[in-house]
Amino acid sequence: MWRGSITIDGDVALPLAIMGRRGAPDPDAVALAQGIHARFGQWRSVIEAALLDEAPDADAAAGEPPLPCYAAVIAIDGRPTVELGYRVPWDDEHTLGVTMREDQVVDINGSVLEP
Repeated sequence: MWRGSITIDGDVALPLAIMGRRGAPDPDAVALAQGIHARFGQWRSVIEAALLDEAPDADAAAGEPPLPCYAAVIAIDGRPTVELGYRVPWDDEHTLGVTMREDQVVDINGSVLEP
């Protein structure tokens, strides 16, 4: 993984990890990572709704919706895919990994390692 940072939602900076080979990050993954800032505004409501579906009850999800704590471009089914990590109030032991493809939530993994 290649490491860097990315800015989303105004001036919120996140750690960024991009898949690649030893000599360079994957060019398709880099292109996908470069689009995260512009697309996050579109994704935000879709992600928030998916996270609410994961909450055990409405009280657990009360308050300000969380922002991601990291961004990564990883391979899923051999395709570069965006993963955004979320720390949520109802699960203080895990970071949820929300994977996005074509502006849709593909999956929410309940236990990911932060890159």
